[in-house]
Amino acid sequence: SSEMRFRQLADATFEGILIHIGGKIVDANAAMAQMVGLPPEKLFGGHVMDLVADSSHPILKKYMETEIDAACEIELKSTDGTLVPTEVLTRTIQADEGTAKVLAVRDISERKEAEERIRHMAHHDHLTGLPNRRMFIDRLHQVLARSKRDGTTVAVLCLDLDRFKHVNDLGGHAAGDELLKQVAKRLGECIRTEDTAARLSGDEFAIIQVGVAHPDGPGIMAERLVKAVGRPYDLGGQQTMIGTSIGIALYPSDGEEGEDLVRAADTALSRAKEAG
Repeated sequence: SSEMRFRQLADATFEGILIHIGGKIVDANAAMAQMVGLPPEKLFGGHVMDLVADSSHPILKKYMETEIDAACEIELKSTDGTLVPTEVLTRTIQADEGTAKVLAVRDISERKEAEERIRHMAHHDHLTGLPNRRMFIDRLHQVLARSKRDGTTVAVLCLDLDRFKHVNDLGGHAAGDELLKQVAKRLGECIRTEDTAARLSGDEFAIIQVGVAHPDGPGIMAERLVKAVGRPYDLGGQQTMIGTSIGIALYPSDGEEGEDLVRAADTALSRAKEAG
């Protein structure tokens, strides 16, 4: 029969198809049922909103009440608790029981993951996984805006590794890369969750320390960092030692803007290197 053919066709499509009248589900294909983790017959008679994450209710409600032909993005709620990002198109059809709406639902989780990966790559250093210069400056602007409001002090610490070139020349790039990864890990262990460590370039790292309550705070952190970076490294069975020089700049005394602070910390770093 033509209905049988239609059912086979609907079940063969990759998109979820759901037909509802005033929100009450009258039909759904296999793909739709699979997306929400229920057998198709369990869907019939239920309400569309029960399949949708709470945060997506307002969007879908608007779509169901108005004739919008553009696609909207909503999250479905699967029976195992996971949220599935989807793209939905709605169409109106005439059914035996009256005016019905057809929802064509496409799972876009892979696309979302790819977008997230690209966003992550744009803001993070691929080697160490730390934020890169771009994200560091973004974060610094956010932190300074907050500090302007609540009158707190922020410190920017710029570090660069001593004898890094020596490790690179001796052990090659693989050793240098491994060393940078281990340094990044140690920096992460020295700071609090609200602080930020980033890799600005080559062997240059930077840290934003927020809510500096005591004038000695950044100095104490710098000592902790020097100690942490100064511990021996195991690079492919080879014990290696390096050091680090650190320059510190404080907001608001050393600069009002993010770039000024980084420059001031860089200048302090150069002075620290000269002084050894």
